[in-house]
Amino acid sequence: MNGKIIIRNGFFIVRQVFLLARMCGVLVLFIAFFCVFEASASLVSVSVSGTANTTAMGYTQGESYNFTWIVNDGYTGSTGGGDENDKFDSTKNKWFSRLVADPWLWTSVSGDGLTGTYSRPSGYYAAPYDQLLTDGNGLRFWAGDFRPSSSTMGLLVNGVEVYDVIAYNLTIPSLDYSDAAFINPATYLGSYIGTYTSTGGGIYLDDEGGNNIEFTTTGVIIAAVPEPSTVLLFGLGGIGAWLLRRNRIKSREDVE
Repeated sequence: MNGKIIIRNGFFIVRQVFLLARMCGVLVLFIAFFCVFEASASLVSVSVSGTANTTAMGYTQGESYNFTWIVNDGYTGSTGGGDENDKFDSTKNKWFSRLVADPWLWTSVSGDGLTGTYSRPSGYYAAPYDQLLTDGNGLRFWAGDFRPSSSTMGLLVNGVEVYDVIAYNLTIPSLDYSDAAFINPATYLGSYIGTYTSTGGGIYLDDEGGNNIEFTTTGVIIAAVPEPSTVLLFGLGGIGAWLLRRNRIKSREDVE
């Protein structure tokens, strides 16, 4: 009799453990997917590709190159005045981080042939010249260093300090620039996520040695950038799904 009770209790305990594991799997999935919907990616990247118009600065005429700007989703507006300020009216949307006190407009700027890590200029004479503009000419992305400077963007091209990385006059279908009040630049660009070809416009680079080069644009990709926390949550969801599947298989084996 005691042996049967022990066996029965043993089965009961094992069953409770499996039920708990199954519940944990469901809980993990619920938490992960709830958080993913609540904390979707906000950062937006813009990658512009183009062919070099000449051979210069380490680039070869006719070859294709790619440059990327990642927009700061925490940009809250510039503090300057007049033309050195954000502007939103019927003719343009302009985000202009011109003063050291302004928030970063770009979290990253990179590209083929560029070395180093982007760092926004922060000295008085190295005040940034960062601009995102959309108007009748299309989109413009400008990461610049206001010369002369003692603090740089941290980027080199062919071993020489870079001053400006610009993409201009990029034509995107149905581009709207009629916002009457400030809108977060990442939120704005999030409405245009996609791949675009035949956009027109160009890419321009120059350096402290007085060299410059232009590229004819061949395509633009605007994409959401998953934040590390979002990637982690997807991983958590995968673990939860694995727990559920394992528990179901184990339950079938116990029944058989």
